[in-house]
Amino acid sequence: MEKPTNQDYLAALQAQFGTALLQHEEPFGMLTIEFTAAQMHAAIAWLKNDPTFSVNYLTNIAGVHYPDDAGREFAVVYHLHSWQNNVRLRLKCYLNKAQLQVPSITDLFDGANWMERE
Repeated sequence: MEKPTNQDYLAALQAQFGTALLQHEEPFGMLTIEFTAAQMHAAIAWLKNDPTFSVNYLTNIAGVHYPDDAGREFAVVYHLHSWQNNVRLRLKCYLNKAQLQVPSITDLFDGANWMERE
């Protein structure tokens, strides 16, 4: 079986999460997908546990501040990797400055513990 492409990942996520997947792009060949904050944990868990997609490595979690973007002042960005398929993904969600909470993924990746403290 051939390894899944970015388009395969995108199609599967769209089928699985529907409207929780808000938008996507592919800058420099890296699939970048925006999810709702409420569905981010579920999306990452699904990618990790699905044997076809096997996203098994958390590279980084970063926070980004967009002070002039009302209602979307902060973003949480997850960089993930499937060693099996040699695919890198960027998942992100935007947060309102009045509601700065996103579910932890420490139950999925132990290394998230340190990154989530930053």
